[in-house]
Amino acid sequence: MFQTLKSGDIVECAGYEEGFEYSWCHAQLLEDITLIHPTVPSSKKVRIRFVDFIAENGGGNLEENVYICFIRPEYPAEKNFFCSNESPFIGQEVDIFVDDCWWNGTIQEISSQNEQYCVETCIDKRLHWVKLIHIRPTLSYNVEKKIWEKGSCLNTTHITLARIQQLGRERFKESKKVQKPPKKRNSALKNNFILNEEKKTYLAENESHKELEKQRQLNLSSSVQPQSPPPPLPQSPPLPQSPPLPQ
Repeated sequence: MFQTLKSGDIVECAGYEEGFEYSWCHAQLLEDITLIHPTVPSSKKVRIRFVDFIAENGGGNLEENVYICFIRPEYPAEKNFFCSNESPFIGQEVDIFVDDCWWNGTIQEISSQNEQYCVETCIDKRLHWVKLIHIRPTLSYNVEKKIWEKGSCLNTTHITLARIQQLGRERFKESKKVQKPPKKRNSALKNNFILNEEKKTYLAENESHKELEKQRQLNLSSSVQPQSPPPPLPQSPPLPQSPPLPQ
């Protein structure tokens, strides 16, 4: 019988959206669940509240419905850090805490001076220098045995990031295809584009019309011969004045 987790339990949810692959983030269950074998096809979901992510509307912590196959128990606290007699080594598979998530990667370099470790993450092959307190051994959860084991092995009884990427994310993509919301923003941009194109066409036609009218006026003015002014009218002789009256 697989393990049952209760509402209110802290769990880890695997990253499934673009940009969050190969990561684990902390979340709180909002309902009871029974863990599912990673190889069993299932569309069952569970409501969770993320611990470190805030909703876009500012209404508290982000809540989502995720596939149960993305959920595993909380990483054991006693194994969350390297023991005093255990030191990370180059080539070791580890998880590093960056941007509120635990990212899977491999140690590439160790700086003994400032006790930092250079880890290459699986998602983007970027190098991150982190302190030992932000590193933990990579573990997989065995669903059948209900125990944690080292490494991200591909055993079918383990909940691993690699298996989630193979199975769970494909289901996530399929659900997005079925429940694809209308892209209002894209349609608005399309309408604006059409209006802009129609406006450009109108302005171009208007400018062309103005040029044709201007040319027509020039042609008319050049075809009309200028008329000479009329000759001046002959002036009439002055009227004779009457002689002065005698005194």
